[in-house]
Amino acid sequence: MNKKGSILDLFLVIIIVFALAFTTIMGYKIFDSVNNNLQDSDSIDANSKALIQDNKDSYASLFDGLFLFAFIGLGIALFISAFFLNAHPVFYFFALILLSLVVFVAGIMGNTYEAISSSDSLSDATSQFTFIPFVMDNFVSFIVGLGFLLIIGLYAKSRMGEGY
Repeated sequence: MNKKGSILDLFLVIIIVFALAFTTIMGYKIFDSVNNNLQDSDSIDANSKALIQDNKDSYASLFDGLFLFAFIGLGIALFISAFFLNAHPVFYFFALILLSLVVFVAGIMGNTYEAISSSDSLSDATSQFTFIPFVMDNFVSFIVGLGFLLIIGLYAKSRMGEGY
């Protein structure tokens, strides 16, 4: 039974989005620290320092956009894969029960992100991003929306003439 597009795939989306948000912010924090050390160094010429500073300045906006692109892409891929999966309508109620479990896990991951990102060491780095804090602060709402899109993709298809 190697079917894709099930409610359980939302768990994978939750893990990927959380990991991507966390590693992006940690990457910015590390890049900022390395940049500060390189800017203080006398052995690096001014052109190299300016190039490194430009890269650091564009990091947040670039990876913020990539995060949003990945999140939307995962949602679209999840819906499309669910649409092509033939699921019997009797499993609709089981899907709703699983969705409540997925929402619970999303709440835990959202709260974990909030605790990590609001810590003293990462709050400055988190404030440089726009989409990541927005998505993660409303993570449960987005996962509920993706879950219902997934359920619509799974069960709201015309099945006339098809066997299950």
